[in-house]
Amino acid sequence: MAIDIKKTFTWIGVALVFLIIVVPYIVLIVVLRKQGQTLELYPVIKIVSITNENPIDTNILSGALAAAQAISKKVTSKKT
Repeated sequence: MAIDIKKTFTWIGVALVFLIIVVPYIVLIVVLRKQGQTLELYPVIKIVSITNENPIDTNILSGALAAAQAISKKVTSKKT
């Protein structure tokens, strides 16, 4: 029932690695999101903008919405 020193230091090491590597990454992502940017890790690490500068074609979206509603109606009518 004695305290295992090796196991304790292992868990402390895991916690330190987590704090040193993961927490700053999460903070960086949050700060970049507030600025309208994100971090791209592959193929090259870089900061990119997440704002959509191209206008969205609403005709495509309305067509997709109508198709989804038609599918939904078919699925619900088959159940009853």
